[in-house]
Amino acid sequence: MKVSSRYMLFSGLAAAACILSLVGCGSKKVTAQSLLKKAEAKESENVSMDIESDMTLSLEDESMNFHYTRQIEEKSTVQTDGTNMYAQISMGNIEELDGDTQYVTQNTKMYIVPNGAVERVYISVDSSGWMFYEQEHEEASYYSLPEIYQGGVEWTLAENTEDIDGETAYVLTAQIPVSNEMLQGSLTDFSDAMMDVIRSVDLGTMRVDAKIWISAKADGGLLRAEYDWNDSFGAERFIGTDLQGFSATLKEVYSNISYGDVKIEVPEDVISGAEVADLVEDYDISISEDGEEAQTEEGQAQESLADGGQAQEPLAEAGQAQGNQAEAGQAQEGQAEGAQAQN
Repeated sequence: MKVSSRYMLFSGLAAAACILSLVGCGSKKVTAQSLLKKAEAKESENVSMDIESDMTLSLEDESMNFHYTRQIEEKSTVQTDGTNMYAQISMGNIEELDGDTQYVTQNTKMYIVPNGAVERVYISVDSSGWMFYEQEHEEASYYSLPEIYQGGVEWTLAENTEDIDGETAYVLTAQIPVSNEMLQGSLTDFSDAMMDVIRSVDLGTMRVDAKIWISAKADGGLLRAEYDWNDSFGAERFIGTDLQGFSATLKEVYSNISYGDVKIEVPEDVISGAEVADLVEDYDISISEDGEEAQTEEGQAQESLADGGQAQEPLAEAGQAQGNQAEAGQAQEGQAEGAQAQN
């Protein structure tokens, strides 16, 4: 069949337009929303990731010449099969009270197994044997970052891609409004009383600077996420509250995110050998190296403040690494040494 030169010219121009077009013929334009939708679809799959957080807590009272800081560095590896979860957590804690500094480390392993409305937590701290306790089951995934996919957040797609662990990734940035769910998920080191005060301040002005990397593959998901809470816990927010003089900074990094065939099963020896944990919930207790119960410097500091008429009760448990999990570890060590931990 003879093809006219006019048709050939039209076809050539159309092909050139396809090549030069940012959208491209037959392809779909990549947008922040299309990338987020693609990444959210991967959330239902089995996943493994590393989580790092760096938190600094400060308490100042110039009238008493009191200065206290606590830095908590935490590194975790988390795996989930969509139901059960396994985690290895390494925590370093540096405390400074009026120039006196101490450093404490803690290594924790845990399994979390949901069962209806509750979940059983198996925990081992510093290889001192396994214990378990039960708590209310949270329906949300332990590893997911739902705030990334919530509506009302304006994400900006960077012009250039970046390489993440050998994989091409699109880069998105946004300022995410802080919600109660984000507070609960990120501030596991804070006591319930302290959380009540934090939630009482104006969350509407709190923002987290977020930067995420999403795979350029058609079926690729989230590869990395970084959060910086900036001045969300600045001292000015707590003026006139029970946390007056308190401030905190927090940065979080989620990396080495991979999706695949993960199956979490609690080993039989863990199930059969685990003892019931006696959680220490109402006062600040640490276990010294010789196994004796001892009140931490932070707890002593809070007593001093209370004696001075300062309303600092919510800080009695501030910065206790791993929340209930660490408390379970403290009780576990106490039982291992014969100490009786009271509720």
